[in-house]
Amino acid sequence: MKASPFSYLAFLSLLMALSINTVAQSGQYTVQVDSMTAQEAAEGKVQTLRSQGQQAYWLKSNVPGQGLRYRVRVGRFPSRVAAQNFGSRLKQQGLTADYFVALYEGTSSSLSDPVKKPAPPPVLGVTPKTAPVETKTAEDKPAQRQREIKSVPTPIQSPPPANTTVEKPANTPPTNGNVTKPIVAPQPVMTPTIPSNTPAPKSVTPPPTESKPLQSKPLNPTPLDEVKPPRDKKAENVVPNNSAAPTTNSPATTTAAIAAKPEVVLDKAATTSGPNIKVVGGEVTTPPADTFLRFEERTYGYSFEHPNYWNGGRLSPEELQTQRIDAGAVFRSQEDVAFMNAIWNSLKNANSPAYDNNLIVDLVIKSLSSGTGLQGLSEVSRRMVQEGDQIKTFVDLRTLFRQPRASSPLEFQGKAVIIRANTGILLVVSFYSKDSAPAMIAAAERIISSARVP
Repeated sequence: MKASPFSYLAFLSLLMALSINTVAQSGQYTVQVDSMTAQEAAEGKVQTLRSQGQQAYWLKSNVPGQGLRYRVRVGRFPSRVAAQNFGSRLKQQGLTADYFVALYEGTSSSLSDPVKKPAPPPVLGVTPKTAPVETKTAEDKPAQRQREIKSVPTPIQSPPPANTTVEKPANTPPTNGNVTKPIVAPQPVMTPTIPSNTPAPKSVTPPPTESKPLQSKPLNPTPLDEVKPPRDKKAENVVPNNSAAPTTNSPATTTAAIAAKPEVVLDKAATTSGPNIKVVGGEVTTPPADTFLRFEERTYGYSFEHPNYWNGGRLSPEELQTQRIDAGAVFRSQEDVAFMNAIWNSLKNANSPAYDNNLIVDLVIKSLSSGTGLQGLSEVSRRMVQEGDQIKTFVDLRTLFRQPRASSPLEFQGKAVIIRANTGILLVVSFYSKDSAPAMIAAAERIISSARVP
């Protein structure tokens, strides 16, 4: 039988419609943002994106070499450029860490699903739902065939059964879906406990700063009318030196003066020219009035000379604590109306050029002015001398000394030396009346010139 032209045209129209639909679908693009191994994870990711206004869906695919994957994709676009621009916006908004453009292949989930899709009930087994057994007659065969067709079970895309364990590959990338996972408690970090009797670690001490030398301690010279005999009747480590000339820059003289280091004992009886000197284990001699003794503080190693008839000695621990110094000594003479002080403060690298020498000297002189009995201390002159690694500053001073029972203060002059050494700072200062004889002025000069620091 010959086909009618109308039938041919109808068939041709249907074929063209199918072709147009196929071309349109193959020319559409989508943006893939994730790929997961579990359907629940993909559904959770889709719901998260939809809650943020995105047309997300998931697609079930069998990827060669990776197995079954659930791809999470967003939108349908007419061109690759449009899909690329949309993916860039998703990344800028922080909705995805990465993406790529793919051809649209359809969806395993509807684009119009509600935001919160209820999870399907767990399926323990796929059991065909068949109609009740009925007695059929020959006339019921079409209906029976229809019921048999309806009784064919429809595949249900559901999560794995409750009694089935789904193993995730070890190299599976992390997913961003809202998947309920067992919470693994973090392992406690064992912190070693230091016993109470373990000494604390020593802190690293930075290089010395200027704080200690700048914190000069006030000097409290003892008034002349309170002169007391030495506390222990032994001039602590005193060595006689019978040289008459000052030993300003003579290390050889210093070495000769302290080489023997005989023990020197002061007798209780004293004459106007000074106490008698008795050398234990040696010859007993009575030195002349201009003889000098060398005082040495062996703990810190500094030393200086003073007239042998001056009374005094090292400061007591209480006096050191009051003046906040490490060591010191005081010697005085009512006959000469003069006295001297020695102050030592330990400080490593005190001779460092990083310290301002003039600033240190200024603060030391300022601390002298706060001493008991001194008024209006002023500096007359200053000179600095570099001797090896030691920095010596010689200062001439003028001040008023107020005695407790005197009607008016006495005008005094002073000579001081401030020595900055590697182990600390030494101050030796001698004050005497402005009306003193030239011999007393020479004695004061000798005292400060004889100061030595190791």
